[in-house]
Amino acid sequence: MARQKKIVSENYASKLEALCTKVLEEWEKAPNSFSECTVQKVTVERWNKGENFPNHRTFESFLQFLRLTQRQWEEFEYNKIDFETFWNSRGKSKEARIITMDTCLNDIRTLSFEEKIRIIREITNMLITSETVNQANFVILMPSQLKRLKTWLIYDRITRKDKDTTTFKGVINKGVNESLINSIVEQKTMEFNKEEFDKLAIVLLKPIKWIDDEIVILDANQSINSFDELMKELNG
Repeated sequence: MARQKKIVSENYASKLEALCTKVLEEWEKAPNSFSECTVQKVTVERWNKGENFPNHRTFESFLQFLRLTQRQWEEFEYNKIDFETFWNSRGKSKEARIITMDTCLNDIRTLSFEEKIRIIREITNMLITSETVNQANFVILMPSQLKRLKTWLIYDRITRKDKDTTTFKGVINKGVNESLINSIVEQKTMEFNKEEFDKLAIVLLKPIKWIDDEIVILDANQSINSFDELMKELNG
């Protein structure tokens, strides 16, 4: 016997649609952030379309993953707050909450890439001591920095009249870490020691002008000298 569709009010349906629309937008932007979500994406899509609706336990679990509470949802559902206020209230509930490793990890999964990088840096700073400074001296590039660095590599090869703008063997043969080059080519965020970026910096020609991160005009007679100069260019 087919399960009957749950009957809900128009107000509840419209509020659920607003939440699901936002969640699906975030899911598309950062699917890894939803890897631990107990509700499947196809289920959220059905809620969004009004094809079916969640039971109380499932929805409570869904809200918990989003760092929202039932009280916050009810305030939104009954028009006490608008959607923007509701969505921005994630993780800000004043209700008593037990903090565990799992709740911390769940909160981190819902953050943006930049927010996660900030947490990594803060944790690193907390762990650094006089004995561990050398071990913790690593760098993780953000997507915007990786994009600009790949453009830089390509135009560096073109300016030097090197046709290899795929594997960059000419750069690797100068002592640059091959894994670092591959991470730039594949646009993968990876952790590398600052020394590896120093080696890369000294083999790159100095930029004269950037055009929307897609094109860079280089000085064929001058290289950059340090990691700091490299990061200055990558940060625009």
